Amino acid sequence: MGLFTMVFSIVLVVFAAGVATSWIKAQKEISANDSASSRRIQELEQRLAVMEKRLANIETIATSKEYSLAKKFEELEKV
Repeated sequence: MGLFTMVFSIVLVVFAAGVATSWIKAQKEISANDSASSRRIQELEQRLAVMEKRLANIETIATSKEYSLAKKFEELEKV
């Protein structure tokens, strides 16, 4: 093995190790982001469920007879 071949091999191994290290760090960051994203998605789904219940209550109130637009017009006509 000549000197040039040995130097080239060492440079190649160092470069490959750097690429492998960067890839491992990226995989760790991706998995950390995935777990944080999963928690965030669960939190948002819970908030959405609460908002859907609140919206259903508001719809019930808004569509009840006591709040109907026709009744409001009748009250205005009496005045």
